[in-house]
Amino acid sequence: MTELQWVNQIVRPAFYLVSTRKEWLKAREGGVGASEIDSVLGRNPYTGPENILNRKLGIKEVFTPDAIARMRAGQIFEPTIIRLYALKTGSQIESKSLKEKLYYDPENSFLLASLDGMVTRKDGTKYLIDAKYSKAKFWSEGKTEYYYGQAQQQMYLLDLYHHEFVILNPDIEDITPESLIIVPTKRDDKFIKDVLIPGAREFWKQVLKERKRTNYGTSDI
Repeated sequence: MTELQWVNQIVRPAFYLVSTRKEWLKAREGGVGASEIDSVLGRNPYTGPENILNRKLGIKEVFTPDAIARMRAGQIFEPTIIRLYALKTGSQIESKSLKEKLYYDPENSFLLASLDGMVTRKDGTKYLIDAKYSKAKFWSEGKTEYYYGQAQQQMYLLDLYHHEFVILNPDIEDITPESLIIVPTKRDDKFIKDVLIPGAREFWKQVLKERKRTNYGTSDI
């Protein structure tokens, strides 16, 4: 990925500058994104490590029409969710500029993350936020563990300690700031050290092995 411009190669937070979606997709080939880590670790019941391995080997994924509709709806409603969150909390949110950054770990460069938003609270505390357009029942039943690794990887790469999932229920007709569900997550350094980094490292070794075997090629990130 030497054609990309990087910022701060020594300590976190470090990131690549990606000006187009094509560059972003290419850069993502060089590691495990935060949205992929729970699948890699076997924590997501809907997709597993084999799905992410196929993705990294360039094998095209097949999505159902319903899945495609949900993904598109999430992309469409993300700016709305962020605006509602700003109104609800009175926080300053950095969002647009984050779309041009792909964060990585200088020590474990296979760990990557893109962000929906970064919040600065009135007391100066910084939070990361993830916008989700999702059924409220999913979150009220305590299924946030499916996204636990995602939050931890983002906090680790940004060297921050607070994260919030911000959920808008698609069943709600009257969309207001009060209709948001906010699920906080704090950084878990033990999980990051003992589970996330070793699991991602072993998975990435498998990716590189399979790329070599299939002549796919390897990334130089």
